[in-house]
Amino acid sequence: MDSQTSWMKQKKSSVLNRTLMILGGYTLFLIATIPSGVSYISNNLKSINQSTIKLNELRLQVEEINDEFIEQAKHRKNLFLRGHDPEDLDKYRSRVDKKTESINQLTDDLLQNPLAKPYREDLEKFLADHEQLIATYYEGIDLFLETNDHTQGDSYVRGEGQDTGDELNEIIEAIQLRQNEAIVQNAEKIQQTLAVTTLLIILAVFVFSTLLTIGIIQPIRRVSKFSKFLEKNRESQNFGQFYKVDKADEIGYMVDRYNNLLSLIQDYNHNLEQKVLDRTSELAEANTEIQELNKRLEKENTRLSAELEITQQLQTMILPNANEIQQIPGLEIATFMDPADEVGGDYYDILRYGDQLKIGIGDVTGHGLESGVLMIMVQTAVRTLMIHGESNPVKFLDTVNRIIYDNIQRMDSAKNLTLSLMNYRDGSISLSGQHEDVILVRKSGEVELIDTIDLGFPIGLEYEIEHFISSREFNLNSGDGVVLFTDGVTEAENNSGEQYELDKLCNLLSNNWSKTSEEIKEIVISDVKSHIGSQKVFDDITFVILKQK
Repeated sequence: MDSQTSWMKQKKSSVLNRTLMILGGYTLFLIATIPSGVSYISNNLKSINQSTIKLNELRLQVEEINDEFIEQAKHRKNLFLRGHDPEDLDKYRSRVDKKTESINQLTDDLLQNPLAKPYREDLEKFLADHEQLIATYYEGIDLFLETNDHTQGDSYVRGEGQDTGDELNEIIEAIQLRQNEAIVQNAEKIQQTLAVTTLLIILAVFVFSTLLTIGIIQPIRRVSKFSKFLEKNRESQNFGQFYKVDKADEIGYMVDRYNNLLSLIQDYNHNLEQKVLDRTSELAEANTEIQELNKRLEKENTRLSAELEITQQLQTMILPNANEIQQIPGLEIATFMDPADEVGGDYYDILRYGDQLKIGIGDVTGHGLESGVLMIMVQTAVRTLMIHGESNPVKFLDTVNRIIYDNIQRMDSAKNLTLSLMNYRDGSISLSGQHEDVILVRKSGEVELIDTIDLGFPIGLEYEIEHFISSREFNLNSGDGVVLFTDGVTEAENNSGEQYELDKLCNLLSNNWSKTSEEIKEIVISDVKSHIGSQKVFDDITFVILKQK
């Protein structure tokens, strides 16, 4: 089979070669026939064009003589009409003589043209008649001078000029007729050439089409026979019978490839059963492994869900409750926190210890278990320092940072957070720590933004941040208040990717500041959720509203 295949590869172009030979012969015929016909037609067209040009030049020469004759006739007429004065008579006689000389010269030149040979007799007659016309004309002039009778002199030559002019017009018409006849004769030759050329091309198309059809039909019949063989084997499921290679061409090569494929199928069928058994065993083992992995994943998911649920509960448990907030004197407080995941990374707290009141807000990077645990650590550290009486805002924040930094290093985590803390006492507030802007709203609804960028440093990034920390003091009068928030509020996006923005929040607070803290909270929640619409929430949303009673 392999030696046959090699032989087939060397001989597999015969069908294509036969087809190309037929097409090549047809192409050569067209190359030989069409240019000859085109050349013949082109030469005839050139002949027509040259003949037409020469005859046209001849006609123009006669027309020029005719134009001179017409001009001469005008001068002859003027001589009778205006030749009463001797000076006018001499002037018009001179003009007539000049035109007569010009007509004789142009006619002599025309007689030298070989193309004028058929008209020589007519031209010579014109010259004789013209001389007679001029002689008669001068006799009329003499009669006019003797009798001084204009009418008698004019009638003497009337009609002679018209007859002579008609002779020229007849010559022009004869030339034009000859020109048209030459065009018609050459056009008939071109038509005959086109007819013969077209007939030859049609005959050639018929012959070559017949040869091409014969050359193609035979391979098609062989392909059809082979196709029937394949269909019969398919229906009988008999894939063991080979087809005989009858010719060393493309179709023979295709049959040889089919026979090779049958050999491969037979070899494959012999080993198929064992391969199926081996593959089934492999799939069974893989299925067992997958089932074991699914069980382990289910256990792991159950464990993680339990851990997240516990962390969420712990996070919720350490938040200030409503009873705690209501007991704080001097302030009307409303809070809200909505995590994006089961465990959020936002932090807020309101801690009261003795006469101290500390309000904090922060935002841990990311969400999930690590962020929630870090938030609980911050709450614990702040409460511990507050109980131990640390009142210096710089030392307070620096100590919180050291605790969180050490824990983050132990966790091998990349988390950090922004954190701002406010100390409140009798309407006076001391603010420290870096976070979002603090919104200060006066009783009138006037809004002031307090930038915290220079009041601290992100918690957990560096061990020592004391030199970055500072504080700012301000007072709240009755009706004044403060709003703390995380970026989940101002950066909340709708379906178009548009953020809620800080300006919108400030305008909303300003327009509704006359209401209670709880009422303002509900208004803010409703407006933010309306802005978000059906868009997925990507960040925790937290804010705290403090209003001085």
